[in-house]
Amino acid sequence: MQESISSPPIVSLPVEMELTIFELAALFLPKDIPKLVLVAKRVREWVEPLLYRTLVFTSEDCPALAELPSCDWDEFTEMVATKGRDFLGRAVRNVLAPRFTDADVRAVVDACSGLENLYLIWGSFWQHCLVRTHAPNESHASLPSPRPVLKLRRLYGQLEYLVDVDRTDFATTPLFAHVTHLELFSDPFESDTLDDAVRGYERVLAMPALTHLAIGSNGDDFRAGVYEELLGGSASTQLCLFVVLLDGVALIESITPPRALTRDPRFVVNRPTDVRKSAADWQYGCLRAEDYWARAERFVAQRRAGEIPENEYFLPSSSSH
Repeated sequence: MQESISSPPIVSLPVEMELTIFELAALFLPKDIPKLVLVAKRVREWVEPLLYRTLVFTSEDCPALAELPSCDWDEFTEMVATKGRDFLGRAVRNVLAPRFTDADVRAVVDACSGLENLYLIWGSFWQHCLVRTHAPNESHASLPSPRPVLKLRRLYGQLEYLVDVDRTDFATTPLFAHVTHLELFSDPFESDTLDDAVRGYERVLAMPALTHLAIGSNGDDFRAGVYEELLGGSASTQLCLFVVLLDGVALIESITPPRALTRDPRFVVNRPTDVRKSAADWQYGCLRAEDYWARAERFVAQRRAGEIPENEYFLPSSSSH
């Protein structure tokens, strides 16, 4: 007598476990989310917002990672029209924006009010596109309703393009109230004397939540005296990490910081890299929380623990990407 072959029982997972599994899958490989949403209505509700968590507006010099979907301006415009500002305000957390005009930045900010991580590069003069100001002859009543106040936690760009660095009160300006990580592509106080530059950076360090600061350098503008004064002063007590980011033309041999600076475990120099790799590093940070900030934090912890000599301040190159 032939035995019947029975099908294995269907196991139903708890909803909480299903949610965790699908969210992890979506976060690990966002490009697969369009497939995941076809599984079930509840899965669509869970993971579709994660497709829009990171918007990478690409250019030839700044491509999206293979794991992340890319976005162009036409797609974004359609996204705003079909998904709506409420949805995008809840979903979008990270934006990489190359070659944006001030109007482009305003449009993204208006649509993505929950934005926390903004990378602005190669754009036009953006001053006041994030900080709304009134011209002397304008009345508040004559202006449209103000754009949402962003709660940015990470900001990458040229500070002097965003605000008047000499007149901005970084301690009270709402734009900077929640910023914990700030990367400056260039030195906003490059033309100042040492004392004036230190005072300028001390005002930047007055941002209430700032704990991580990085400054771009081509090697020639490596201002060891400024960095030493800054880290040795009381304004930097809240600072956990200070990184000098060398660009691709910098010569490591030209970087000779004084001993007092190299003995500060917070002081780290990133090895020369280019914009393409820097943008990819930012994307890995969004995707897997594995960027130069995370590597530098581990490096500093090892220096504090005595596992790395105190005179070793160059951050090792990443082996993961």
